[in-house]
Amino acid sequence: FDEFPDGAATKNMKPLLQQIFEAKLKVAQLISDLPEKTAAEFEIRDTYLDELHKTIQNLDETRFVVRKGLRYVKEFSNKNKWLNLSKSDIQDINHHLSHLQPASRHDDEIARRFDMLILVYQILLLSGSDNTGKYMSKIFRTAASLQKKDNIPQISIHIPLIKEVQTDQYWKTINVKKLDSIRCSLRDLIKYLDTQKQEPIYTHFEDELDYDGIKVRGHVNTSYESLQSYKDRVESYIRKNKNHLTIHKLRNNMAVTKNELNAVENMLFIESVAGTKEQFIKQFGEKPLGAFIRSITGVEQSVLNEAFADFLQVGNLRADQMTFIKTIISYLTKNGTIDRSMFYQSPFTDLNDQGIDAVFDDDAVLIKVYDIIDSINNNAVVA
Repeated sequence: FDEFPDGAATKNMKPLLQQIFEAKLKVAQLISDLPEKTAAEFEIRDTYLDELHKTIQNLDETRFVVRKGLRYVKEFSNKNKWLNLSKSDIQDINHHLSHLQPASRHDDEIARRFDMLILVYQILLLSGSDNTGKYMSKIFRTAASLQKKDNIPQISIHIPLIKEVQTDQYWKTINVKKLDSIRCSLRDLIKYLDTQKQEPIYTHFEDELDYDGIKVRGHVNTSYESLQSYKDRVESYIRKNKNHLTIHKLRNNMAVTKNELNAVENMLFIESVAGTKEQFIKQFGEKPLGAFIRSITGVEQSVLNEAFADFLQVGNLRADQMTFIKTIISYLTKNGTIDRSMFYQSPFTDLNDQGIDAVFDDDAVLIKVYDIIDSINNNAVVA
């Protein structure tokens, strides 16, 4: 937990909170030293300095460790002192004050690690370093992992930003303000990721950064490379071509022919979007192309509402059955097809842990539900 930014601070064994404090101060210092500053940079500098000032101002002076540095606590509790910090002021703050802040009960280690990741990126960006690729990639992968958890309300409200962070265009115009927006929006969402997916995002740093002068060291590829993986590239291409005749038909639950699917397949491979067919199968498996496309585009909700119209009529179903049908529609809107085994898993077991059989206890109604679903699934493949 004491790496800064990539292992350098272990020799000093600085706690993560202290590293964050000093990193914010470093960002503010670097912005102050810029010959020309943008409004966004001014805003970040003032925000960080204000946060650091308040941290010192709010220290409990009855704590023994605070009393030991009381002279500096008093001096830097004055906001005016932070408006024009000298090099000696910064040394005093880092030596006498940065370690004094108590840990918050409402924060967590993973969120702090994400703070640190963003702050190191800001420092490298402001120092003119081109060794930012690894940090960019970590943030990109974090966003991709969060997007898979979009059924969590706290994450779903940030989906527009999470998706935007996964585009090359976003990173071509990156600045300290945009990075801080990512930090503030996503830091409290990291806890929702699976534990095994958190570690490679926030640990195993390899670079070194020296506070006394930006010094970056490590095995980092400094060239800019597209962040979009093979999988992302193929899926993005499908979405961009959603109005292609065949893709349009799949989205709207219309039957497709073998020739129509072949046309899409040729488009993917001839234009080198998906590389070779072997690469495609290795990445996505032997899934039929129509079902694969549906898994990306989903099915239009209005079409699904029409397919289930008889069930959606008021008074035809019990409340739990109506909720189950709406859950099916929601799932198909996102995933395009549905395997029957899913009806015995979450979210379908949230209503009744016995699944669909317990909700639809009338066999005739259950068969009708299955018939509609089979019809929707079958329209994603060639008969």
